[in-house]
This record gives sequence, structure tokens and C-alpha cells, in this order.
Amino acid sequence: MKKPCMLLIAVTLACLALATSRVAAAEPFFFVQMSDPQMGMFSDNRDFAQDAANFEFAVAAVNRLRPAFLVITGDLVNRSGDAAQIAEYRRIVAKVDASIPVYSLAGNHDVGNMPTPATIEAFTKIFGPDHFVFRHQGLVGIVLDSSVIHTPQQATGN
Repeated sequence: MKKPCMLLIAVTLACLALATSRVAAAEPFFFVQMSDPQMGMFSDNRDFAQDAANFEFAVAAVNRLRPAFLVITGDLVNRSGDAAQIAEYRRIVAKVDASIPVYSLAGNHDVGNMPTPATIEAFTKIFGPDHFVFRHQGLVGIVLDSSVIHTPQQATGN
């Protein structure tokens, strides 16, 4: 083999060794993903007793498991903008151990089947951004509002 080819092989092997040592050095972790706490769904918005009981049970399990983080993938409430449902969701999610980051994502019940700038703004004022990036060790989480992706027609207000 020619020297440039050998040098390329040596550099490639060194890079692989370095990458492998970095991966091996990372601590293993797991996370929990749950979806649709949807306060109000079981009773067609008459109350949220069953939804709250289910969500509290899930939060207790998260606290026992102690994941690196928790991702809740949308439909936090059943009726967009319902103050009581929002308050119940926030009351229960606040029970997640403070050392466990929680990422709440928008669902169609949170911003509507045809999201608008107003419904997105209402969500973000209460729950935070509807799209963002988060990192944990070597993982990069990219959060997108799937309702906007699915039905973008009115989302920009144009």
C-alpha cells in the first residue's frame, strides 16, 4: 500500500477508536414517553376524575423508575383552552420529581385539528414552546408540533 492510503487507514482507525471510547464512556440511561393524559376524555368533558387517576398512577411509576427525563407527547387536555383541565394537568405533572425534566408536547386536542396562531400562542403561554430541541448526554431530542405539520394551512396566519 502507498503511504497516503496507510495514513488514511490509520487516521480512520484512530477516529473510530476515539468515537468508541466516547460512546463507551457515556453513562447508560433510559427515558419514559407517555401520551394522552387528556384530562376530560373519559367523561366527554363532564369531569376528569378517571383521567386524573390514570395520570397520577403513571406519574407515580415515573417517580419510582427515575428516568433521565419524561416526554409527554400531546393531548395534555381533551378540550383546548379548558382552564380546569389545564389546571388539573399542571397539578399532576408538578408531582413528577423535580430532578426529572419533563417535556410536554402539543397535540391536536391542545392546539386544535386546524391550529392557528392564536391556538399555538395559547398553548405556548401555558406549556412552553410547541417546538424545541433538548439534549441529554449524546441524545438530541427534536420536538415538533405534529398538528402544525399535519395541517399547516392556518398555522402561520397567512
